Amino acid sequence: MLRAMKNQSALTTIERIRKLESKYRLHLPDTYVAFLLSYNGGQPEPNEYPIRGLENNPVGLISEFYGISNVFGEFWGVDEVLDDIHGLVPGWIIPIGTDGGGNYICIDARFGGETMVYWDRSHFWGSDIWRNEDLYFVADNFPQFTECLKDFD
Repeated sequence: MLRAMKNQSALTTIERIRKLESKYRLHLPDTYVAFLLSYNGGQPEPNEYPIRGLENNPVGLISEFYGISNVFGEFWGVDEVLDDIHGLVPGWIIPIGTDGGGNYICIDARFGGETMVYWDRSHFWGSDIWRNEDLYFVADNFPQFTECLKDFD
């Protein structure tokens, strides 16, 4: 369960969030919008979670949640990540965090859903070829994801 957030970004506004949704033609789940308004990204404690189906790696790490319009911060923002992958991946995949190794924790918004998935980008690097099989289930929704965060020591 999420206990604390370190190194948060400057607070964002609902207007900035709606602008991002409009620009990328997406709808962020209300629970994730509330999270952005409270924290706007940062480093969670604890930061480990279970990944279903990823061979030899059943435990994931989230080194940071992305904030919105984090252009002056140390970390990328959701908008910067979406700019970086725009046109290369389906519009229903919304990266909201990273493991620190180039892989993303994402909202899978297909069909209006909000499933949380881990995107193992090792195949994507260098090829820019999208594969659905590189997505691994983490949680049914954002609140469930923050609830499953723990220390696996």
